[in-house]
Amino acid sequence: MRNGRLILTLLVVILMLHMASSVFSAIVINEVMSNEPGSSTSLEWIELYNNSASQAFINSHTLVVGSDTVLFSPTLRLAPFEYYIICKKLIGDSFSPGFETRWGDSSGFWGDTPFESSIQIPQPADFSLLNSGGTIRLYDAFPNLVSEFVWSSSGKDGTSWERTFVDSSRIEQSVDPSGSSPALVNSVSPLANDLSLEKVEVFSIDSATSITVHILNRSFTTISGAALHLFRESADTSQPPVDTIDIIDLPEALPGFTTLIKRTYFLTGLYENLRVKLPDDDRLYNNQISFVAPGSEFPPLIINEFLPDPKAPLATEWVELKNISNFDVDLNGWQIGDANSVKLITSNQIWVSPGEYVVLAQDSSEFTSFYPFYFGRLIQPAGWSVLNNSGDVVKLLDSFNILADSFDYASGYGDNFSWSRVESGVDEGIWGRSENSGGSPGELNRVVFSSSGESVSLRIEPSHFSPDGDGYQDTVIIFIESPQAESYSLKIFDRYGRQIRSILDDELFMASSYGWDGKFDDGRRAPVGIYIVLFEARGERSVKKPVVVAR
Repeated sequence: MRNGRLILTLLVVILMLHMASSVFSAIVINEVMSNEPGSSTSLEWIELYNNSASQAFINSHTLVVGSDTVLFSPTLRLAPFEYYIICKKLIGDSFSPGFETRWGDSSGFWGDTPFESSIQIPQPADFSLLNSGGTIRLYDAFPNLVSEFVWSSSGKDGTSWERTFVDSSRIEQSVDPSGSSPALVNSVSPLANDLSLEKVEVFSIDSATSITVHILNRSFTTISGAALHLFRESADTSQPPVDTIDIIDLPEALPGFTTLIKRTYFLTGLYENLRVKLPDDDRLYNNQISFVAPGSEFPPLIINEFLPDPKAPLATEWVELKNISNFDVDLNGWQIGDANSVKLITSNQIWVSPGEYVVLAQDSSEFTSFYPFYFGRLIQPAGWSVLNNSGDVVKLLDSFNILADSFDYASGYGDNFSWSRVESGVDEGIWGRSENSGGSPGELNRVVFSSSGESVSLRIEPSHFSPDGDGYQDTVIIFIESPQAESYSLKIFDRYGRQIRSILDDELFMASSYGWDGKFDDGRRAPVGIYIVLFEARGERSVKKPVVVAR
């Protein structure tokens, strides 16, 4: 009887130990690198995490990776809140230098918490992960499914898949700047205090610089009282900022919501090196971004002439650029394109002198055949965004991906007449038709404002805005390009054709841009909806475009 009670007691103790291990030790598959960086073939890895305050015995566990099985060392233990990396084994090697080379320092320890050295780990292991998707399962000795990790697409190159919460099946792509966070808190996991600078957008407008900063609250709490600092810094971004440009108090940020901060500044020169910074918090790497912003002398290159609708014997589209700055400009990294896409002009160092013209041709041999006496700089980009004859947008982006110039045209002129920009005089900057068929590539433009083509341009930025007084997108800017006309009118109508605002009414002179604050002539705020902006150049033509007033 005593032996029976002893056996029963031992069974209860074993059961309690097993239950305690199950309750207090929670091993999860926490992060997976399946789409290796670049062309690497030996940098796949799997991260396990002990999400408990107890030591985890995983020596009897089994990891099933597709059709591969990974076993663990009989002595393997994971300390509380410890990480464990299983990296791919190189063919013929007893260990893999791949993970250490990319993420480690040959110590066998990574991240915040040291774990078993590579000598004690039976990994690197033989397994293969599919970029396009896969499933990894961890079983204990009984065997119970302990953890499962599933991804369904290749995602970004060199970017891992991370578990958002250790007790959740939600998997997301890492947002860490390096592309992954081995042996660190996952970059997609919310922390108590974590404001993240997601991106910075810059735009040049009338010698001023518009800067929009996207700030995401990655916390699980509401954050208030934070401020955004804008610094001017030297070309060496490792050095401290040179001076402070602005300090912006941020509104209260709710968990998971993005705040957009938009400000306009007058910067000097062609470019300035700037930095935005948030206060230090629970995650430091996403608190600052260094970037290049256009100054008052931007852009150095402009679109000067283009032919979107070639007719035989001309068999190629072309775009002419002009250096209007006092600096030599390297074309390396610049892009040209239309409303749908932009293509790299060149990846080589090509310097353009002040005042110099450069022609970009869809087919350089066809261009040379039609223009045998053109001896200027001629480049055929590797790719070309075909321009629509019935209207399109020609875009020029600099090497920092900043919009340097664009022109919205309604149609081509036909008969190989080009769109040309007036280069001097009272009409400087106004677009019209080339005087001669074939245009004037490499030469001073001779422009005719003719009713046979579209010589008036209207552009609205942004196309949607919310004039609610919150400091973000409270106004739209209406950009106008027109030749000399008898008079000019700029008016806004609701969708029923009723005039609600008159900005220009048969005026003799016009500016290149006007703002609209979303209000009627009588000061009332325009309701949410679609409105029509109508510009008329008497004696030339009229053009209209929609704009949306949003909440």
